[in-house]
Amino acid sequence: MKKGLGALVAVAVLLTGVYAYFYEVAPLPEPWNEALLGLMLTLAAALGAGTMSLVARQFDPDEPAGHVWRAFAWGLWAWALAELIWTTYPVLLEEFPVLSLADVFWMAGYVGLATALIRQHRLVYGPQSNWGWRSAALVVVGVLGVSSLLTALALALGLGSDEGVLAVFLNVFYPLGDLALAVAAWHTARLFRGGRWARPWLALLGFVVADALYTWLILTGIYSFEGNLLSLVADLVYLNAYMLLALAVYSHLMLIHQGIRADNLTGQGWRAEEV
Repeated sequence: MKKGLGALVAVAVLLTGVYAYFYEVAPLPEPWNEALLGLMLTLAAALGAGTMSLVARQFDPDEPAGHVWRAFAWGLWAWALAELIWTTYPVLLEEFPVLSLADVFWMAGYVGLATALIRQHRLVYGPQSNWGWRSAALVVVGVLGVSSLLTALALALGLGSDEGVLAVFLNVFYPLGDLALAVAAWHTARLFRGGRWARPWLALLGFVVADALYTWLILTGIYSFEGNLLSLVADLVYLNAYMLLALAVYSHLMLIHQGIRADNLTGQGWRAEEV
């Protein structure tokens, strides 16, 4: 398992370097250079989703903890599919649409991750926990409301006016959605007292930074799809948010296997519900 972790770190370093090279040098003609960059993002997203699927497979279908990690995996696979769909647009349409099928899967990813968080809380606190679907609905309404207000404010200030109302709204919504997930994930991490069991949840914080930076660059007109230093930094942060998540999930998989080995040595019953 440790060799696998080392290999994943090597992939993260290599992918970061190759991405930066193709981003800055653009050795391939467009739209193929842009498509290759998108495929690298898709690969990074798929690594996290695939590893989380391996975590989910460690549990029987009727085990409560398995429901948590399967929902988490579904959310990550939805994001990976969104990245893949987004990659096809420069090739098929020669431009990125304001609202697309990719956004549907990004939204579906939020649903999967939110479901995983709710189930984790219910697993710890019991089915009568106040943190349930009603709380999640209030969070969604709050995020939508704040997104609408900030969109109106951004347009009033002339930020992102060339993008259109819908594009500005989505650019505002995504970091707020990440922030809502991050706050819930941070609270979940506290259940494990910030230990190694909390790593998959804490890794979601990376997307808050990545999407917030991207939104700021888009709204201020600094971001360029043709590439500049700040745009490169923003996209590398986003790429590495996926890789950090993959590493955190793999670390969690290692902990599960360590628990299984310990049980085999001591003869004690290991309960997946404790994970």
